[in-house]
Amino acid sequence: MFDKGISVTSNLWLKFIEIIIMNIIAKEFAKNIKNQRVEKGIAQQKLSLLCGFDKNYIGCLERAQSRVTLEKVYIIAAALDCSVLDLLPKENPNRIANMIKLDQPKS
Repeated sequence: MFDKGISVTSNLWLKFIEIIIMNIIAKEFAKNIKNQRVEKGIAQQKLSLLCGFDKNYIGCLERAQSRVTLEKVYIIAAALDCSVLDLLPKENPNRIANMIKLDQPKS
């Protein structure tokens, strides 16, 4: 009935897009972590250690290269002595639709 090759190709293409395309929410979260960290005078590696994360994890988050769990957001907020809300992108009902759209790959 269906060509299985099309399904495999589509899945690979979607994975490829997921890897290279960053979400606006992830970028704003990354910026907020960095701003809080720099404001507190904490190095990336030190923050990773305070959180119990791999030494490179905070850098990956600040570049929006890694996804984060809700539990880790709370751990980071506690280590930075800030509110979770300080790390999350500011909610704006007029921007929600745009925030969840994926960026277009740079050519």
